[in-house]
Amino acid sequence: MRVSIYKIPISFLSIFLFSHGISLAQDSTTILVGKIREEYQKINSEKLKKVEVEAKNESSEGGEVYRYYAGDTLRKITSEYMGHMGRANGEYYFKDGKLLFVFIVYSYYDTYMSGKIVRREENRYYFHNGHLIRWIDEHGKIKDKSLYDKKAKEILDDEDLK
Repeated sequence: MRVSIYKIPISFLSIFLFSHGISLAQDSTTILVGKIREEYQKINSEKLKKVEVEAKNESSEGGEVYRYYAGDTLRKITSEYMGHMGRANGEYYFKDGKLLFVFIVYSYYDTYMSGKIVRREENRYYFHNGHLIRWIDEHGKIKDKSLYDKKAKEILDDEDLK
């Protein structure tokens, strides 16, 4: 009879820990995202030295890239690439030499070279230790994690970050 008494609490404990283990993992990502957002605000409030660098990505209408430094430490990179049917603006934030956050806005024109924006797409990418931990798409929805590795590689391979 004692065996059955102990089996019941252990079963409930296992279910409890398993269910909370999942929420703890989600909570840790939420905590990391909160810290990244704090660092983003800090970087944007700092007085940074702005340096224009050569745009390395291809674009039909050209591009501009700027690096922002606190002393000798890279804190931010901005890019703007123009095209016939729109433009792409990127902001890349760094802490301790590692990519922390990326904000990219794609703006689409109504017609060829009009400059009149008819649609915008914003994507936010949160990184921790070189890994994409959250991707928020243009609808404000968190993207499926199965897409993260490919997207992280695409971002980290961007020539403007090198």
